Amino acid sequence: MKTLEKYRFQAKPEEIIDDFYLRSDKDEIYIDPKGNTRENIELLYYANSSDATLLAYCHKCDKDRNLYVSLGNDLEGVINSDDITYNLMEDGKVHRSFAESKVGFNIRCVVKDIEQTDDGYNIKLSRKSVVEKLRNRYFNDLKVGDIVEGVVISLTPTEAIVGIGGDVVGILGVRNISKVFIDEPSEVLSLSQKIEVVVDEIEREEDNIFYEFNREKLLPSFEKIYDKYNEGDIVIGTIKKNIGTGYFVKLDECFEGVAKYKNNATFNYGDMVKVRINKIDVDRERINLKIV
Repeated sequence: MKTLEKYRFQAKPEEIIDDFYLRSDKDEIYIDPKGNTRENIELLYYANSSDATLLAYCHKCDKDRNLYVSLGNDLEGVINSDDITYNLMEDGKVHRSFAESKVGFNIRCVVKDIEQTDDGYNIKLSRKSVVEKLRNRYFNDLKVGDIVEGVVISLTPTEAIVGIGGDVVGILGVRNISKVFIDEPSEVLSLSQKIEVVVDEIEREEDNIFYEFNREKLLPSFEKIYDKYNEGDIVIGTIKKNIGTGYFVKLDECFEGVAKYKNNATFNYGDMVKVRINKIDVDRERINLKIV
């Protein structure tokens, strides 16, 4: 039987800040915002002719969501709003928060055009062209069952949004995050956290791709419990649910058990308690606990 590992899809993850997933060891040019103007112009012309990627500092986002990039002491490039990303809103514009998130960081782009004028240079840049290759690779090659690295870019009470590079994102539902019950994703995940996920579903619509991810499938199965716990162990758990005769207690992301009431003590959801593992039933995937 093939394992999930057989389907691991090798791709660098999206980084929230500096598009690390697009980094290449070759054909990438760093533009020093305080560098010599003449030398930088030569680099820009070379980048334009060779389609090399620039790494340059974005210092401004205007009201129309265009980005301004520092290219030297008195040089500036512009990335028009429609050249920032493929992820557009219903009105065809890039989301303001996405554009503004690039300000203050080095970003990757290519030189679309250089026009010399009496006042200097008009330099048009594109970030969308840089993410295109990775995005198209996902569109053509990524399959259900593949494993990808991603970064948590948003958390809601019911799901996490995970970016996997190329401005491609997918949904990780709360029930697909952990092997034990959790109320919401923030109990397990945090913003900017790097995680691995399995591609559960892919929906293609013209030139867009929609993904649903699963993290629970990558966690150890119940048969692996003895790698971490044994009968008689005393550990710290988290109260998850009152079941009338006792409580469901979470030990970690993979394992939870049932603990009977302790005398007249009462507990609330999320309380930390010390428990003893009385019995482990692998066949029935049950753990009997006692609050101590």
